[in-house]
Amino acid sequence: MEMFGTALMWATPLTNAAGAAVANPTPLLFGTMQEAEIEIKRDLKQLHGQSQFPVKVAGGKGSINGKAKFATIFGGMLETIMFGQAGSAGIQSVVYDTVGATVATTVTPTPPSSGTWLKDLGVIAAATGLAFKRVASAPGAGEYSVAAGVYTFAVGDAGKIVYIN
Repeated sequence: MEMFGTALMWATPLTNAAGAAVANPTPLLFGTMQEAEIEIKRDLKQLHGQSQFPVKVAGGKGSINGKAKFATIFGGMLETIMFGQAGSAGIQSVVYDTVGATVATTVTPTPPSSGTWLKDLGVIAAATGLAFKRVASAPGAGEYSVAAGVYTFAVGDAGKIVYIN
């Protein structure tokens, strides 16, 4: 196995969103970091006496800032660190169809990983790359309607290959 990229970034929240101490702080993975930048600034104060050059130099106000860019970010980290929320099970995943389906009067796509259909993201004609128009009911040629994951097409579109997203 080869490691590549900047690194992984972890955080351990010590307080919750209300500022109360967390009883059992749990380390959380931010995600896969691609870039990191740390900037340290400090004012220098110079003491001048009768001389042309300072006789003493000391540090004044300072600040430390950091930036990180990520390839992946884990939602659990955002919930806990940013919003003080508890995580919930499950994910919502977008399915971009690259296989296609042959149109019958109705088509019911099967979501991957035993998932549940949640939202329509459009239908594209494989032959032309043009989007079908979504209508409330009784679709005509080049149109479709959808309810609870069941896509209904016009009889004239039967046999065409479409990408259902």
